[in-house]
Amino acid sequence: MTDVESPDTEQSTNAKASRARSAAAAVKGFARKHRKTIAGAGVGLAVIGSAVLREYLNSQLPPGPPHEFDAPEHLPRSDGQRQPVSQHSVQGHFMRISGRPSERAKANYAAALAAGFDGPPEIPPGWTWRDEHDRGSDAA
Repeated sequence: MTDVESPDTEQSTNAKASRARSAAAAVKGFARKHRKTIAGAGVGLAVIGSAVLREYLNSQLPPGPPHEFDAPEHLPRSDGQRQPVSQHSVQGHFMRISGRPSERAKANYAAALAAGFDGPPEIPPGWTWRDEHDRGSDAA
């Protein structure tokens, strides 16, 4: 017998190569179609991994003394009440919203621009204008 391959072996090799190319194309198409899902799963795994690592590290560290920044004044107290804030004036500013600004907000913003406020000529999409107002109470 010689080293010449029979036609059956050549066809079998071609069929295997064709199936491999077809499988590779299917995997590539699946990955392309589901790339957002795959990326989301990767992000989810990263978030879970960081939470697990944080819990592990917190369990390994001895408890330390509390710090001033552990309970800032603006957070609710243990009884659920906020710390009183001294009365003060808040300047006009943009505030993010999910809808559109009202006509009143647009008019007040135009008045603020005319009074010297340095900003864009119109309220940007997704924002509204909050006028100057007082905040807090005298009880502080």
